[in-house]
Amino acid sequence: MPDAEIDKLADPSIKAFIMVNPSNPPSVAMRARTLDRLVRLVRARRPDLIVVSDDVYATFVPGFRSVLARLPRNTVCLYSFSKYFGCTGWRLGVVALHEDNILDRALARRPPPRRYDALALDPRRLKLIDRMVADSRAVALNHTAGLSAPQQVR
Repeated sequence: MPDAEIDKLADPSIKAFIMVNPSNPPSVAMRARTLDRLVRLVRARRPDLIVVSDDVYATFVPGFRSVLARLPRNTVCLYSFSKYFGCTGWRLGVVALHEDNILDRALARRPPPRRYDALALDPRRLKLIDRMVADSRAVALNHTAGLSAPQQVR
């Protein structure tokens, strides 16, 4: 990725940077120099930038280190177990989010949707990851959230 593309992220009108790293399908990781440039830019100029990193092919790159390790407060990391274990039709994966992240802070400044009133005494304090779980099954069915029957691990 050319430096000029990373430099565009200094523009405050850009709210999120969505990346697939390593690339899909050739599993080529972002150059360390490019990742360093991204980290410097976020720390110095864009501490509010949301980074969404699709790390699905990480296991195919020896020594891979996710942007989540470098920018934990800014990064939402996506990973798929189904690719690694060769069951691509199942779409079984995880979302990783650092416990101290900019998304939870941004959500806390906004009035929460009324649908979370039944989940917490103070819905404003409900974290993004908990909102994702609740919304994945419709808030009223939050107690049933989790893996579907064929994907349950015992």
